[in-house]
Amino acid sequence: MEGVIKRLDYLKALGINVIYFNPISKSISNHRYDASDYKELDPLLGSMDDFVRLAKEAKKRGIKIILDGVLNHVSDDSIYFDRYGKYMTKGKPLGAYQYWSRVYDLMNLEGLSQLEAEKRVQEYFRSIGITDFHYKDWFRIENRKVDVGKPTERYYYEGWWGFDSMPVIQALNGSEYQVKSWAEEVIDGEDSHTRYWIRKGASGWRLDVANEVSDETWVNFRRVVKEEGDNVIIGEIWDDATRYLLGDMYDSVMNYRFRGALLDFLWDKRIQKR
Repeated sequence: MEGVIKRLDYLKALGINVIYFNPISKSISNHRYDASDYKELDPLLGSMDDFVRLAKEAKKRGIKIILDGVLNHVSDDSIYFDRYGKYMTKGKPLGAYQYWSRVYDLMNLEGLSQLEAEKRVQEYFRSIGITDFHYKDWFRIENRKVDVGKPTERYYYEGWWGFDSMPVIQALNGSEYQVKSWAEEVIDGEDSHTRYWIRKGASGWRLDVANEVSDETWVNFRRVVKEEGDNVIIGEIWDDATRYLLGDMYDSVMNYRFRGALLDFLWDKRIQKR
């Protein structure tokens, strides 16, 4: 963030009035499309104070900050999923994988019913000060193992495009928004992920893999974003985006169809010159 702040006058001189960032939330990857914690700025980029200062300095120069929103999936090494058991902290919610893997272990090893196993798991974690289990509802983790006998052995869950490092938020009845605790924490809540970054200075969102998230989610996302002010919503849609641009979801989309047409045109010209 500090480097961008130092170059704001240069960017302004170029006529730039919008800076779009790829994901900036804390992550273990360099691309950060797999958030570990939505509400923490990745330490490699600076501190939250740095982001707030950047947004303020950019605003003085008429430059808006647009952030990349990834609502379809998170990291398996996140506070929400916690596949590796790194975030089991007193007073914090329990990650979904830690919950369900322990439930299924009890069911499979001791022959308990799911209800009995869940009761046992919750009793144990309450005894060590962990009393919130709502992340268990965010993902569909099944009682069957894959990669058995390998270091990657795990209970099955959907990973984005098959990548098990990026578990997908489950869609109840076809909609993530139907997962009430997810909708509250990520979209609707007074301190939701969606509101949080706008209140820190962002002027809108570019939405990753937008066609892989339900329309109901985006309709409610738009309602919240617009409640926070005149903020823009741009969807990553690769094909016909007509239905997303009827006033109830996005303001615009990334123009991949034009990109494709331009590349095809240039490629044809190149072939013709040979």
